[in-house]
Amino acid sequence: MKILYVRNLLLSTSEETLENIFNQAAGHCSAVERVKKIKDYAFVHFHDRDDAMRALHVLNSTSYLALSLSSLEIAISGMVFLFTGVVVN
Repeated sequence: MKILYVRNLLLSTSEETLENIFNQAAGHCSAVERVKKIKDYAFVHFHDRDDAMRALHVLNSTSYLALSLSSLEIAISGMVFLFTGVVVN
């Protein structure tokens, strides 16, 4: 999967902020293809699966509260979230 699902975002968090954070976590400035933010969640699309997995690992092991993000949850898009009953494709 090359798409990450991010939830629990602050409403004020911009797509540009997310793109910068995920590019940094992936290790280079052109890892993210695009970001689509909808209210308090977003889909981050990567050019390469390895970059997506690297960003997922880095961000899930790091606190980004100081970067305009609340208690962030990141997962591979397409996973079933049992606590909400929502399937993200």
